[in-house]
Amino acid sequence: MGRIARLFRGQGDRVTTKGLDERTQFRAYVRLKSGGTIAEATLDRYEQAAFDGTRNVVGLLPWLEGQRLNAETVAAYHEIVLLRRYKPNSRVPICSGLNWYLRWKRIRDEDGENVRFPIPATEAAENARVIGDDEYAVLERYLRAKGDLRELAAVLVQRDTGMRPSDVTTIPLGILDVEGETPRIRGKKQQKTRTFVSPYLAPQTAEVLRRYLEAYKPEAYLFEIAPRKPFHRRWILEILRRACRAAGLPEDITSRTFRRTLATKWKGDVKDLQAQGGWADPKTIFKHYRLLDEARHLEGFEKTFGIKAKPEPADLEDPAFR
Repeated sequence: MGRIARLFRGQGDRVTTKGLDERTQFRAYVRLKSGGTIAEATLDRYEQAAFDGTRNVVGLLPWLEGQRLNAETVAAYHEIVLLRRYKPNSRVPICSGLNWYLRWKRIRDEDGENVRFPIPATEAAENARVIGDDEYAVLERYLRAKGDLRELAAVLVQRDTGMRPSDVTTIPLGILDVEGETPRIRGKKQQKTRTFVSPYLAPQTAEVLRRYLEAYKPEAYLFEIAPRKPFHRRWILEILRRACRAAGLPEDITSRTFRRTLATKWKGDVKDLQAQGGWADPKTIFKHYRLLDEARHLEGFEKTFGIKAKPEPADLEDPAFR
């Protein structure tokens, strides 16, 4: 028996002459070249951009319809499809995924340079908003009246932490501390940035979570759709959409709204805000999340110059005001 035959002896039908399909090869290549740190959900989006597209936007390979993949067809797809159907912020992950595919296929131009889709600069939201205290009070009151502990707990955690929905739905039970004096989530690895954060939780949130854990008894994750299987990130968005509609609130209140509200109202240092909400780069906070707050602006001005910009209210004990 030869050396190769001895190597694969006993493997049975687990070793075949049939190669891996192209999708699997592509995912394996990206996983290898990214150092194994890329999330499976991100690989799903990259695969979808290249092989399938979405319900409304055709993917790169279906759009080619047998045409050769080269610099000309890449430029045409970018102009005809991507620029017309995606805004700059949405185009960033699409172009990133397609560039991985081009790199894997070693597509080069006439000068031997790698062909790439241009990555657009991200833009701040045009109509960015935060959720007001009155709006949140209405939302929480509706969720408490509805009586679904799981949905209430999810929104409270979303409000306190400002984390992305993909991180809220994948909190392992082992890092949740709701019994100590300072309830918090200890060392949550972010799905997007792969960094670790340890956000604090409000006491009332911890109280709701204790009741929720006693009632639902999840096994591995805080929010499970099935034993040991976390909810998809869109679950949080669906909770908010349904609750806002039922409570008579605007339906543009999303997880990002809570994230922006936390960044705007945060009173401490930006470094601490990063640890609470899971931002890897403070530039992202200032560009996309932290909106102008007039009260904070005025307070900063007064502290900087040591003056009171607003007059003190009249002293009613002063005889002149009796």
